[in-house]
Amino acid sequence: MDGDVTTADHPSPALRGAARGTAYNVVGALLTTIAGFGSLWLVSREFGVSGTGALFTAVGLFTILAGASKLGPESSTTWFIATSRSAEAADAVGDVVRSALRVVAACAAVLGLILIAASEPLAKLFVDEPSLVDDFRWMLVVLGLAIPAWATAQASYGVSRGYGTMRVAVIAGSIVRPAVLLG
Repeated sequence: MDGDVTTADHPSPALRGAARGTAYNVVGALLTTIAGFGSLWLVSREFGVSGTGALFTAVGLFTILAGASKLGPESSTTWFIATSRSAEAADAVGDVVRSALRVVAACAAVLGLILIAASEPLAKLFVDEPSLVDDFRWMLVVLGLAIPAWATAQASYGVSRGYGTMRVAVIAGSIVRPAVLLG
């Protein structure tokens, strides 16, 4: 019995992959939490209550528009790629992915441009403190420019999941993004 090797000693590649994905997710969640708390602390210390409120209002508008621009392809591309691969119809995957990403990018670009065009009236609507109106407007302009990249990245995560990997989503969304926030 001493020379026998059990399957518990050598986990399957699928189990190792799941464990690796879980580890990435735990590290990503930890970094995201630290980055979020650190960002909140830095912003509130630097800009005070009014400036912090203006920033989070701008981020709220961005979140609403960016979320609306995704149109849900991260779920549909995940399902379509996985079923196409299992049905050996993988030749259609590229066309569907390109179509989904084009639609998301176009919708996100339109919503980003709307946010940019409406940045001045929105700044006057949401900000009471006159010294912050121009800063808030610029926040909206910058966030409006970011909507297409964010929405396209979110849609792309579905593609990586359709191929059976979470690595891209975890590394980009939970590790690189918080590192950039803290950088």
